[in-house]
Amino acid sequence: MSKIKIPVPNNFNFQRCLDFLNRSPLEIMHKVEKDKVYKLIYFTGKPVILKIKQKDNFLIVKNLNGGKLNVAWKHAIHNFIVDWFDLDRDLQPFYKMAANDRVLNEVVKTYDGLRLIGIPDIFEAVSWAILGQQINLTFAYRLKERLVKKYGKSFKHKSNTYYAFPDPEVIAKLSPEDLRPDQISQRKAEYLIGVAKIIAQGDLDKNALLKLSPEEAKGKLVKIRGIGNWTANYVIMKCLRYPDGFPLEDVGLHNALRLQMNLPKKPDLATINKIGTKWQPWRGYATFYLWQTL
Repeated sequence: MSKIKIPVPNNFNFQRCLDFLNRSPLEIMHKVEKDKVYKLIYFTGKPVILKIKQKDNFLIVKNLNGGKLNVAWKHAIHNFIVDWFDLDRDLQPFYKMAANDRVLNEVVKTYDGLRLIGIPDIFEAVSWAILGQQINLTFAYRLKERLVKKYGKSFKHKSNTYYAFPDPEVIAKLSPEDLRPDQISQRKAEYLIGVAKIIAQGDLDKNALLKLSPEEAKGKLVKIRGIGNWTANYVIMKCLRYPDGFPLEDVGLHNALRLQMNLPKKPDLATINKIGTKWQPWRGYATFYLWQTL
């Protein structure tokens, strides 16, 4: 069985990352068991089930479905894990800023070592953001579960079935009517299929977006039907991994600020924007940590 050792940085708490990954029993994209997480990924069309756990100062990644991994696969898996857990980020500047911020100082003590867990795949990130628009989180997870089970890839290992997100090429061939029985609204179905077509045609590419500034990437994203400010900022934060990606309009952020600041009602956007200026260039991390308080 192939094994990969990935060194973990300072300010990394794997258990806190697992707690985040395990926040919904409806999550279908990975399985968390106590001190480990299982994840199905595909490379060059072939499935690999990863078992990830920490030992000493390393993440130990094993390929469960047999066969030795060649150098290219090991490199690709290493990069995927580093991206997923944001392992190449030095969080010391964030913690230093937060320690002197009255909103964040207690929050970062509580969640010290938590990484901004990402969604490395651009189509999955955009789709998850679209599915979650203007509904509660539980229902969003239910919609994702239905979409993945019906149109995604799956692989059985022993008694467990693991799932991977649908390829954009699969969703691009659908009509909105295909998605309506799963309670995906007409508008969201149109958005998902539209984004799938754009990505399948090569007109929206993660590597190309990464060559742009956050502002330029956002400008490109919001031109796409179904992607507004909130969705674009979420993708910038969770997929492109800009630590300053700031979903200003996020209701969860508003509620967390109301609670942390002991306010009678949610702050308005101008107030939130003003608060956020103090957090630059870590507004994405600040938002992610505040979400945990809910």
